[in-house]
Amino acid sequence: MKTCFIAGNKPKDFPWDYSDTKSFSFQEYSEETACRIDTLICRENFTRFISDGSIGASLDLAEIVIGLRDKFYDGVTLVLALSKSDENIKLSPEDKKRYKTVKEKADEIILTYKNFPFPKYRYIIDKSDLVLVFWNGKKSGRIWNIIFYARKTNKPLAVFDLNDYLEDR
Repeated sequence: MKTCFIAGNKPKDFPWDYSDTKSFSFQEYSEETACRIDTLICRENFTRFISDGSIGASLDLAEIVIGLRDKFYDGVTLVLALSKSDENIKLSPEDKKRYKTVKEKADEIILTYKNFPFPKYRYIIDKSDLVLVFWNGKKSGRIWNIIFYARKTNKPLAVFDLNDYLEDR
């Protein structure tokens, strides 16, 4: 079973207005994320996806895995890796609903051993065959730390730059 850790920036860190789901940038990003997950499943034989369920790209990717699993790929599983602190995050009503749905539809929930964020990501990366991230290009923050650790441990890494989806590029 091949495992892929899927992650990406939170809405406030996107280079466009994440809430504008009708924008060119959001549409291009949505198409690319779905296409990439589909390719991992049908061409590269990944069957297990791990997400931390963070609002933004991580949750988008988890929703795509669920959608593809439910429509086409019966043997695909979604694992949510959560820590106790994840339950205390303040979310909008819409984001709460999305998070709850993904949590309910996940095939497995792993509660990581520490309440601090980065040990959780080390655990996930260490358990994965590939790390797939959608990143804004900034060399700081959660996604940069994930990229840095994956590189440091020679974990296969696929990085997609969110800036490539800007309309004027």
